[in-house]
Amino acid sequence: MHPQLRIVSLSMLMLLNAELSFSQKYNYETSMLQCINLIDSNFSAPAYIRAAKAFETIASFEKSKWLPYYYASFTNIMLGTMDSDKSSKDKYFESGMIMIDAACKLEPFNSEVIAMKAFALQMYISVAPKSRAIFNHTTLNNLLSKSIELNPENPRAYYLKAAGLFYTPELFGGGKKNALRWFLIADEKYKSAQYETIFPHWGAAWVTYMIGKCN
Repeated sequence: MHPQLRIVSLSMLMLLNAELSFSQKYNYETSMLQCINLIDSNFSAPAYIRAAKAFETIASFEKSKWLPYYYASFTNIMLGTMDSDKSSKDKYFESGMIMIDAACKLEPFNSEVIAMKAFALQMYISVAPKSRAIFNHTTLNNLLSKSIELNPENPRAYYLKAAGLFYTPELFGGGKKNALRWFLIADEKYKSAQYETIFPHWGAAWVTYMIGKCN
C-alpha cells in the first residue's frame, strides 16, 4: 500500500476510534502498542470492539506480520466470551478463527499462533459442548500438544490445556484435581517468562484466579 494511503486510512480509523491515538505518520509498533495497552487497561466490549477493528486494519496493511492477525483473533474471541447470545458468540469465535488461520499461514510452527487457534476452537466448542466436543476434541488436544512441543516455555498453552480439563467432567479425565497440575505449570511458566514489547503476555491473572478455584 502507498504510504500516503496508509496515512489517510489510519486517519479515518483515528476518527472512528478516538481513544486510539494513532500518530499522523503511521508506525506499526506504536499502533500495535496503543491497541494492546487499550485492551490491557480496559476489559469492556466497547474497548475490545475498537481494538479488534484496529488490529484488523493494521493486519490489512501488514500482511506479512502475524501479530496483528493474532491480536485480532484474541480480541474477537474475548468479545465472544463477553456476549450472552449464542449466535453472537459463534460469530465472534468464527471471526477469531479466520484471523488466526491467516496468522497460521504466515507462522505454521509458531507456538503462540497454535495456542490461539486452540483457544478459538475451545471457545467455539463451549457454545454447544455436547454436540461440538465429539467432533473437535481430538483436534483441540492435538493443537495444544503441538503448541507445547513447539515451545515448552509458552505459559498460554499450559493455561488453555488446564482450562479445558477444568471444564471437562472427571469421568472423561477432567476435573479440578487434573486441571490444577497444569495450572501450576502455567503459573511457573508465567513467572519465568520475559516479554518483548508487543508480544503476547495475557493470561497470568487468569491462572492465579483458576488456581484459587481449584483449591
